[in-house]
Amino acid sequence: MTSRADFGKHHQHEVFSASRAAHLDTPMRRRLYHPERLAKRYVKPGYRVLDFGCGPGFFTREFAKQVGETGRVYAVDLQEEMLRIVREKLESEV
Repeated sequence: MTSRADFGKHHQHEVFSASRAAHLDTPMRRRLYHPERLAKRYVKPGYRVLDFGCGPGFFTREFAKQVGETGRVYAVDLQEEMLRIVREKLESEV
């Protein structure tokens, strides 16, 4: 049996490199996962949304469109470079 103290030892994950971020937001991936459908189904104007592990913003941008002016999306990622990519995408869409 695995104790809580041992959990991290057996379940280590690699962080997807920000240098490869473009692979996470491609037209093919958008056709497969339809982030706009997920956002429209679960996010309403005025909501507060946490996009944990946002990467380059694959879902973040759609969430931001749905929450509108009265809502807020909090994009969180381990890598500052991923957050920079999200910021640049959002600024270019304004």
